[in-house]
Amino acid sequence: MNNVSYILATLMVGMCLPLMASSNGALGRTLGSPYLATLCAFLIAALLVGLLIAVTRTPLPVNGQLLKTNWVMWLGGVIIAMNILTFSIVPQKIGVGNTIIFLSPDRSSLQYL
Repeated sequence: MNNVSYILATLMVGMCLPLMASSNGALGRTLGSPYLATLCAFLIAALLVGLLIAVTRTPLPVNGQLLKTNWVMWLGGVIIAMNILTFSIVPQKIGVGNTIIFLSPDRSSLQYL
């Protein structure tokens, strides 16, 4: 993929954020728990990424590669969990538009502290 393709893919994912907020909120209401909605979102994501790994024949870690990591490398998973959980709870309270505004990188950046 060239840079234009990456930019377009990023824009498409960004445009899906309101849809994710609405669907996670609706799923949380239907299931009776935003935590279950978040778990379902993770399971679907894990299945899709697992399928992608299988289709692209990406080799799995070997020889203790996972043990050679440091804790900072795992923060992405924590941040993703917070993001999905936030999109499952907050839109119901303040609306999808406000959630997107407050979660946008320029508003939530630590640069303003």
